[in-house]
Formats: sequence, C-alpha cells, structure tokens
Amino acid sequence: MREMIKAEIRKVNKEIPIKECNLWDCPEEAIRRRITYVATYINGKPVLPMAARKFLETLRRMARN
Repeated sequence: MREMIKAEIRKVNKEIPIKECNLWDCPEEAIRRRITYVATYINGKPVLPMAARKFLETLRRMARN
C-alpha cells in the first residue's frame, strides 16, 4: 500500500518530499507531528483512509498544490 501511495504521488508531483513516519519506526517524529492514527499526510495535511477511488483522487489533488 505504501509503495502504491508513493507512486501515485510521484505521478502528480515528482518533487514533493516523501517521508514515512509511524509510531514504531520513528516515534519521536510521530509524537512531534501528533500522529495518533493511520493517515497519509501531504504537505502536513492528513488524508484519512477512505474508499480507494476517492483516496487516490484526494492524493492527486493534494499533491498538485
């Protein structure tokens, strides 16, 4: 899933930085960002889990900005 999300973001914006962060791999960063649930963040804004088609549309829209 993570690789698919990265690929979709790269299709829209090759320059946007992508950093994976979760409570297990980088707890200090997750706590600093107040990540308490599963979400994809684009430019600091969360994209919560939703239906696959809507999720990809939202990713693409947010990655353009």
